[in-house]
Amino acid sequence: MDKNILFFLTPKAEVEYLLEGDTVRQAIEKMEYHNYASIPVLSKEGKYLKSISEGDLLRFIKKENLNLERAEDASIKDVPSLKDIRAIHVYKNMIDLLDIIVNQNFVPVLDDRENFIGIITRKVVIEYLESEIKKSSD
Repeated sequence: MDKNILFFLTPKAEVEYLLEGDTVRQAIEKMEYHNYASIPVLSKEGKYLKSISEGDLLRFIKKENLNLERAEDASIKDVPSLKDIRAIHVYKNMIDLLDIIVNQNFVPVLDDRENFIGIITRKVVIEYLESEIKKSSD
């Protein structure tokens, strides 16, 4: 079970994310279209900043009394995240990944320059562990 965590990576090119300059409305539309409960937010330079959830958006919309039109003017960078979605560096091992992913649906992955390079989903890790258990029981 000493797999490199890159084995589980969904690369950035295949991941939906928001940029810090995006609006609340863009976030709502992207999350709705892709049926996401949460989504990473990146800086213009490609650094991972945070992830926001549907709940974060709902709390912000309620607090700011936004409708869809006003949501076009509200920046995603102003939406506070209730839960800290921790990232992992690419050089970390499987045990480090398991420590994080047990509490998150996905883990953002960063390279050695702190750039966002993709995500690892809990589903992919569970499927791998299931296959390893089946192999060992045969």
